[in-house]
Amino acid sequence: EHPGSVQQTATSSQSRQKPQKQSLPSGTPPITDFYSPTSKKPTTTSEASFQHKQEKSHTHQSNTLDDSEFRSQSDYKDDSMMMNTDQENYKKGDEKKKFPLMIKNELRVDSRTNLSLFNTTEFRRTNRITPFPATLDRKKANDAVVMPYSVYINFDPKIKEALPIRLSDQITKALKENPIRDSYELQEAITFYNEDCLDSGFDGLHAYFQKISDAKFEQFFKQTLPKIIDLALQLPNLITKPIPLLRKGRSGSISMSQEQAACILANGFLCTFPGRTNSYGKSRDFGYPAFNFNSLFDIKSERVLNKLKCIIHYFERVTNEMPVGIITFERRKIDAVENILERSESKFCEFYAKSEGVIEDAIGMSQIDFANKRIGGGVLRSGCVQEEIRFVLSPELLVSLLITQVLGNDECLIIRGSERFSNYTGYSNSFQWTGDYIDRTPRDKQGRIYSEVVAIDALVFQSFSQQLQQPMLTREFAKAYCGFYLPESYKGDRYAIATGNWGCGAFGGDKLLKGLIQMMAAAEAGRPLCYYTFGDKELVDNLVKLNHFLRKKEITVGAMMQGLLKYAQQSKEHSSDELLKFILRSHSDLDFLVLVEYQKVKHNFMRAIQSL
Repeated sequence: EHPGSVQQTATSSQSRQKPQKQSLPSGTPPITDFYSPTSKKPTTTSEASFQHKQEKSHTHQSNTLDDSEFRSQSDYKDDSMMMNTDQENYKKGDEKKKFPLMIKNELRVDSRTNLSLFNTTEFRRTNRITPFPATLDRKKANDAVVMPYSVYINFDPKIKEALPIRLSDQITKALKENPIRDSYELQEAITFYNEDCLDSGFDGLHAYFQKISDAKFEQFFKQTLPKIIDLALQLPNLITKPIPLLRKGRSGSISMSQEQAACILANGFLCTFPGRTNSYGKSRDFGYPAFNFNSLFDIKSERVLNKLKCIIHYFERVTNEMPVGIITFERRKIDAVENILERSESKFCEFYAKSEGVIEDAIGMSQIDFANKRIGGGVLRSGCVQEEIRFVLSPELLVSLLITQVLGNDECLIIRGSERFSNYTGYSNSFQWTGDYIDRTPRDKQGRIYSEVVAIDALVFQSFSQQLQQPMLTREFAKAYCGFYLPESYKGDRYAIATGNWGCGAFGGDKLLKGLIQMMAAAEAGRPLCYYTFGDKELVDNLVKLNHFLRKKEITVGAMMQGLLKYAQQSKEHSSDELLKFILRSHSDLDFLVLVEYQKVKHNFMRAIQSL
């Protein structure tokens, strides 16, 4: 049995006050070493049209990957093979094996807006991670997380006898003074230093430890928990200044080591972070998600049980062998896109669709997180859909909840370098942790994993007609494009995007329309799209048919936008089937092309008027 597996027994919590000693397997699979892909034939990417990428693409060494295999593009003799014409391949679209990936393509963060929790100069010179600054800075900062070592409790300046007590000292006392032998003693320790947890019953946490085997119970409280506590108490040594916040309306990024991220998560697990308060001392979230894990511990359900399996397995792994790498959390904001969208001359890119598979298995691609505008959604509560599952598979993503304010309509969050630790099956109520996952994604020279999770939040819709309103179409396009585009400073291959039914399901989005909007955003970014329909074979056929037709007719993004607006005005009954028929019929009649020419004439006329 692997250290992360769980067995269910009927053993009660009372019988576990003095668990029997038992030898347990230990150790962690080694950190994946960087391996070099095979050399590739140079390819040329297309020219992009948005202001964020107003330069021609360059010829680069293309690196492609399908699952665990690399394939040389020299296998493809000419450009005519880029579009499949045989019926079998047409069903899925282009060949995913040809899509460029991010492997060996360096995407550097902007040093002017990136804040690091380690000494970057020392890291570049010696490849060693040392905290920055060198000495601890306990002062609070307006644009930073309130740290446990920055807070005093039980201190009243009006009472002479009152002595200031540092919160971090209370935490140390509660966690280290006596061994913690079960979940009830863990609850008692947490509520000793965090009064916000007094109303929490910790029912979910108690249920977890009542269901696991005696061996796993003993392993946690005798081995794993003491290591989690030691890791959490290293906070003043590993993170020597308050962690900067990613504020709404501001582009910027924060880089940290995987060890620093693990330390933050250990403190979240032990609920050590003070609550966010305003200048009057009243509790307020300011648009930031809750980060302490007591909200998860409080819920008793199978969903929470399996989430806890993922999280505790993560701690078992990192406390046995700490991964060495860098993670970057980037908040991105784009300029208005309304006028540019209508005039865009970008053409649709390669497209691959599949009814089987999941986004997180698309190694080397940008993996789209169907996010809540409050990052993480219900991951630390009962939520258990795409975003929540992705975050517990790679718990380092949870750090974003601590530092990311609610996303605006023109913003997204991009997380690079996170590692996956768990396997799973199911979705929502059927979600189950199934064991350990060894992340074999290559690492760059700095140890950063070539992974990129892009969080974009969709709007909630009540009807198809509402989705076709121009402000709604523009907003959803802008949100997707914000996550899809690559900055001007990036000179590598325009690697593929892995996505799916973004904003559908509970959010009410239409699958075909959302797929089309993402095709438009990918076209504007000049990147191929790999689309997972989660079992919907009919959607695969419709999306591939649509993409094939738009590329064959060389329809532009601007023309497609005008066509959608025309459909909204002319059609009385809005549906996926009717939209698809309208697009195919209208393009064959050249209606959209006439609209585009009209928009060009209108634009030139308005510019002439303005010049006068």
